[in-house]
Amino acid sequence: MTAPQSNGDARIDLGELVNNDAEQALLAGILYDNRCLEQVPHLDPEHFAEPMHGRIYAAARSLAMGGQTANAVTLKQMFDQADELAEVGGARYLAELQGNYISLMIADYARVIVDLWLRRRMIEACEDHIGRAAEDHEASALQIVEAMGESALDLAGADQSQGPVPLARSIPKTMDSLHQAHAGAARLGTPSGFTDLDKLIGGLAAPDVSVLAGRPGMGKTAMLCSIALGVAGQGVPVQIVSMEQSASQLERRMIAAQAQVDLWKMNRGYLDDTAMERVAEAAAGLAALPIHIDDSARQSAQRMTATALRLKRRGGLGLVLIDHLGYMEAPDPRAGRVQQLGDCMKGLKAGAKATQAHWMVLCQLNRAVLAGDNKRPSLEHLRESGQIEEDADLVFFLHREGYYLERREPARNVGETEESFKTRYASWSADMQEHRNTLEVILAKQRDGPIGTAKVFCDLRTMRITDLQG
Repeated sequence: MTAPQSNGDARIDLGELVNNDAEQALLAGILYDNRCLEQVPHLDPEHFAEPMHGRIYAAARSLAMGGQTANAVTLKQMFDQADELAEVGGARYLAELQGNYISLMIADYARVIVDLWLRRRMIEACEDHIGRAAEDHEASALQIVEAMGESALDLAGADQSQGPVPLARSIPKTMDSLHQAHAGAARLGTPSGFTDLDKLIGGLAAPDVSVLAGRPGMGKTAMLCSIALGVAGQGVPVQIVSMEQSASQLERRMIAAQAQVDLWKMNRGYLDDTAMERVAEAAAGLAALPIHIDDSARQSAQRMTATALRLKRRGGLGLVLIDHLGYMEAPDPRAGRVQQLGDCMKGLKAGAKATQAHWMVLCQLNRAVLAGDNKRPSLEHLRESGQIEEDADLVFFLHREGYYLERREPARNVGETEESFKTRYASWSADMQEHRNTLEVILAKQRDGPIGTAKVFCDLRTMRITDLQG
């Protein structure tokens, strides 16, 4: 069999992705009436395929911003000093541009120019990555793929063609959503599945980033799974990025919660046939939900964003859940830990904005929360808290008083009377009864609203977290 032949260094001719007429027509309109510049605040000199057109545009914009008139005469004086116009025909070219004014469809011309610029940039980036894939043997294929994803994100954010939007156009849409919320027809965000929590936050709004923090044993991953189930159950697609546990481990937790069976017994095959029927039914229901799990280790915010954008294009996306912040790959591994976490949070904020979805990231608390009798966490207990607190739109803490009570079960002291011990034990039992299956979701920060606490039912034996009345 003959080996396939290489195409060598064949490259796409970018000269085909040029619209010289659109560039000339746009410049003609600007030279005829400088107010046309107000229609294209997003247009930059680099967007022009003809470099001289970019320089003419930059000079005209500079004059107009300085309060002067930009036309063939004033621009000729600017370019005469360097004789830059000679390559395109000198001062006569400016006069021809101004004289070729046809219409003021400036915004349309600008859209064509920017679109072609993006296409040229896209092709150049792809060819660079192809060359690197063929020649850079030190970089792994995955690293090159991630670099391609970052380039795509850069290009996606490069086109600011909409420019500033006047309030006259945007206010009606905002008021429409506020009227719907007032009438109870809509929330500002997707309901989380927890009634009291949604009363505090109005749902999981986009593009907010929330932090869900707690010490080990508080139920962070169980809460993540419960929120995923609650949101996906409304038909809203959810992406879970699990860098700590495998997809199978998360699936087992969700199956146990849905089937209301003991997770430990289920994993070890100790369930009876009736319970296994519930497990099979729960698994079938889960398979129909729009939940996507990515359990790749050490992911960067850029990679998560690229994956989320693909999901959004294929079928929509409303929520991204990340477990957890400490496992994320920072842009600069040589930086201090505080800066690394800050950079990761900024990457998550950019991802939420790019996908227009709510992003929630799990986070550990430092051990200072264990000091003293009161174990209820607060913002200062966030590990390397400064940047996390600053960048998060919402910060939640999970607290289970029953977890700590269970570890303080009274023992009879030496010399203590039976009556005294029974009294202390009865008091402890009453506290355990009150707190055994209660999880406090403490809202410690809300950028646009009050703070507070919502209590939910929690049974970590079955991984089930629901409203208290459930």
